[in-house]
Amino acid sequence: MSEAGERHGISRAAVSQAVKRIQAELDREFVTVAVRLPKDRLGELEAWLDAKGGSLSAE
Repeated sequence: MSEAGERHGISRAAVSQAVKRIQAELDREFVTVAVRLPKDRLGELEAWLDAKGGSLSAE
């Protein structure tokens, strides 16, 4: 994850915080995660989510 963060200009601390939030949600059947990222990266996120069986939600 750190490598992916560096590749996309995201700090190691931000990646660490996101991982901790995700790990805290693992007990739930469905996990909701809020992510802020540049618009030009949205396609990459959507493709990754689709490959993993997830989806985006506009909340």
